[in-house]
Amino acid sequence: MTRKLICISLFICGSICQPGWAQQTKTKMQSQTHSKTKTQAKPQSSPAMKAQGQDKVYVVADQMPAFPGGETALKEYFKKALITQNFPSAGTVTLNLIIDKNGQPKDLRIVTGLSPEIDAKVLETARKMPQWSPGKKGGQAVNVRLNLPVTVTAQGSGEIAEEEGELTEIYSFVEQSPEFPGGTSRMYEFMVKNLQYPAAAQEKGIEGRSIVQFVVTKTGKIRDVSILKSLGKEIDEEAMRLVKSMPVWTPGKQNGRAVHVRYTMPIMFRLDNAEKK
Repeated sequence: MTRKLICISLFICGSICQPGWAQQTKTKMQSQTHSKTKTQAKPQSSPAMKAQGQDKVYVVADQMPAFPGGETALKEYFKKALITQNFPSAGTVTLNLIIDKNGQPKDLRIVTGLSPEIDAKVLETARKMPQWSPGKKGGQAVNVRLNLPVTVTAQGSGEIAEEEGELTEIYSFVEQSPEFPGGTSRMYEFMVKNLQYPAAAQEKGIEGRSIVQFVVTKTGKIRDVSILKSLGKEIDEEAMRLVKSMPVWTPGKQNGRAVHVRYTMPIMFRLDNAEKK
């Protein structure tokens, strides 16, 4: 059976999603008569419905949440809190959390961990974070869910080389964006050629948009790949594998120098109409 990758779009992290991505067609029922009985009640929105709208959580906003002092200050916050722990192993713990419209971290969970001891300490440290500047959409503060990679160093390991350990000063917006070798059209060809639609997802008829986030380092390497919007374990793993297999990019630049840039990439997985169950 043939499966198709329908569309791939690139965004620098923090840029607004186009409204057409998630639009759903609404069917309006029209009355066959203009007459109404006196017993008909006028539809009203319940408090629960209003609360649900107010509590909507976004994964991409016009303006993403910001830690006080920026990403460098965020890394320093975790570094100072964790450096005295003398952990037996090193690596990266990825947190998933919501920064609510008041700038408070909520609903914290571990996406990828190192050990129960390390994961618990990272969660404890994250819960004590100071108030963030909340994300905004349409000029209004909103709840935003994001992934937060936290670098952990082992006892006696000292500083880790930047390209293999913690990255400092990661940009969300730059003057010159990173680019896949040959441009967007070549990247599209690469994705279509190398995507392997998971068999389990095919059997279940799973399709939709998976949103992947990653960093293009100042040397053009891809790292810190994570999922912002999940379609299930099988498709998430394939989306991450595909991104990790990409060749070295042309790095982004700010003020004429190469810098690390965080990217968000939506990847659409769609089955052929004739093959849907």
